[in-house]
Amino acid sequence: MTALYIVGVNFASSKFAAKFVEEWLRVESVHHIWLVDNFSTKVELDHMRVISKKPRVTLIERKNDGYSAGLMAGLRAVKKKGSRHGLVLFGNVDVYPVDVQYASVVDDEVPMPQLLERGRNRNPFMTLLERRLLWLFIPASFFASRKLRLLASLVIRCVRLWRSNPWTIHGSLFSLPVSSLYKDIDVFPEGLFMYCEELFFGCYLEKNGLKLVGSQIICSHIGGVSTSVYIPKASLSQFKSWKRGYDLFRSLEK
Repeated sequence: MTALYIVGVNFASSKFAAKFVEEWLRVESVHHIWLVDNFSTKVELDHMRVISKKPRVTLIERKNDGYSAGLMAGLRAVKKKGSRHGLVLFGNVDVYPVDVQYASVVDDEVPMPQLLERGRNRNPFMTLLERRLLWLFIPASFFASRKLRLLASLVIRCVRLWRSNPWTIHGSLFSLPVSSLYKDIDVFPEGLFMYCEELFFGCYLEKNGLKLVGSQIICSHIGGVSTSVYIPKASLSQFKSWKRGYDLFRSLEK
């Protein structure tokens, strides 16, 4: 069976990390787990240190420079391990395996996990047809308007009624063949703090000729702990984080 590597990023959510480690270690194909701690408090860090004492678990301690930077730290650790074979799942520590079945990984195919949240599969997060309408977010960014962002989200979601191939997956759990980590570009760019990770992941797949395929990797996600670009936020600071991410996406897309 193909090796499976797991990366989980923690920020003020260590209460989920113990179950995260316990559940993933039960999956036969899991070779190693990296916990990336985006440090918040000493209590959080101490808790993570205790959890990471288990065999096949490594803790990466960092300052909090964002979710995407934490994910990249975990991916670099996977790459440093030296293997060019297998599959890496990377995301939040509030994602647990339900049923993980796969025999092998094809280098140019990316297994798309079924991410269950309140009984609903959140994947695909965005289709190719929806991707063509991302420009609708430009007015929301230009005018710094949360209402315009919500309107753009609703319009784009209506396009889901038309069948189209998946373009990207939900940011709570990403998936990649380990071989793809040796590409010339990073999955997430420097300067991205949080929000819009799904957009950069979709572009990464595009630029590297990778395509999403269905899989029997079924996981559960605790909704509300993590966030996504399509969820309207009441907090101005959260909206500003989304705006920075989207503006960075637009600048690199050109």
